[in-house]
Amino acid sequence: DSHIGHSGKYGAIKQMSNFSRWDELQEAMSFNCKLASKCWVPTKYWFLNEPTGSTAGFSKKFSLCWSSPKNVPSEMNHIKHMMKSATLDQCRCELTSRI
Repeated sequence: DSHIGHSGKYGAIKQMSNFSRWDELQEAMSFNCKLASKCWVPTKYWFLNEPTGSTAGFSKKFSLCWSSPKNVPSEMNHIKHMMKSATLDQCRCELTSRI
């Protein structure tokens, strides 16, 4: 829990600790997006809550590899922006209202 691996010297994977689960999720999403873009796997992502902060107004749904390969860099940049800018300031998840 709360560990992130980074490529070290000569391709060795170095484990880094003391990260939040949000940091860990961002790293997992980054890996998933890179893998999907390299293998051309159409992928869709959804935030459970409406985007807030500097991402307010953006759709909470976004996709990767659903159009042209030339669009992948801008799609990747959009996903990175959404993940880096999203905040965890909402007191509850929208799905809890359906329980």
